[in-house]
Amino acid sequence: MKRIILSAAALMFGAVALGQTNDSNVTQTGTDHVATVTQAGTTNDSDVVQNGASNQALVEQLGASNISLVDQADGDLGENANSEASVFQDGSGNDSDVLQRGDDQIALIVQVGTGNMSATEQYGSSNYADVDQNGTGNDSYIFQSGSAGNIEPNNEAYVFQDGTSNDADTYQQGETNISRINQVGTLNTALTYQGRFFGGSVENNESYVNQNGDGNTSDVYQLDQIGGMDNLSTVDQSGADHYSFVQQEASGNTADIDQLGANNESFSYQIGVDNTSVVFQDGQGNTSLVRQGTFGPLGFSDGSESSVSQLGDFNTSDVRQYGNNHISSVSQNGAGNTATVTQNN
Repeated sequence: MKRIILSAAALMFGAVALGQTNDSNVTQTGTDHVATVTQAGTTNDSDVVQNGASNQALVEQLGASNISLVDQADGDLGENANSEASVFQDGSGNDSDVLQRGDDQIALIVQVGTGNMSATEQYGSSNYADVDQNGTGNDSYIFQSGSAGNIEPNNEAYVFQDGTSNDADTYQQGETNISRINQVGTLNTALTYQGRFFGGSVENNESYVNQNGDGNTSDVYQLDQIGGMDNLSTVDQSGADHYSFVQQEASGNTADIDQLGANNESFSYQIGVDNTSVVFQDGQGNTSLVRQGTFGPLGFSDGSESSVSQLGDFNTSDVRQYGNNHISSVSQNGAGNTATVTQNN
């Protein structure tokens, strides 16, 4: 009986040990690929698929139940390195997916903590993605496509998250666009879309989003419906539950949004060339709308400037400028103030 009990215990131990093993699969088709996988811990899973020529993958996973997929294809024969993917995960339940097609793509992924997720897709040539997530339940998605000839890097996307349940989504289509999203806190959400709706050109746009606090939301759209070049958007949110929306069409537009306090809202629309919108909100429940140019009968706006400053609580500002070279300045200090500005020519 004693021997039977010992044998049963040994079988149970073997089953547990088997369930805790790590799993690595590497599939390479083509020439001159390099894959290096290091896993320490339990039930980590790594899959590397490389087709074409000279793709490189470096995967390191520490902890338990982390998952990594690297899928790379294409590339030019004879290169030292075509597309490169580097993934580092430390903790438990983190998930990273990297899909790269084309030439000279680079993806750098670091996730430390629990239940973080990163998905990166890159097409074309010389796009660059850099994701750094620390904490629990953070989520990042990056999509980039386009080719810029000999320019390296082409599109650039950076995501930094430190905290819990933050979400960052980046879409870039075209050439030499830059997106940076920094999130520190809990339940912050940022979307940056710099791309093509109707097949036009989107080049040299820049978007910077910084969120520090809880429950802040930023949406930035820099688009191509009438061309989309050299636009700049900067959004800084500190506090809780702010909302910022920026849409810029055509070229040379600048939006600078700063929100402090809680529950402030800013909407900035600029349709035309060389318009500037600056919004500063410090307090609670303030609302700002700036519209310079439109696709409607009032037409685009070129060279217009709007400045809105709201200090206090529940102030409202509505600025609408159509035509060219208008200037508006709104300053509100206190509570419950309302300002409406309409200019056209």
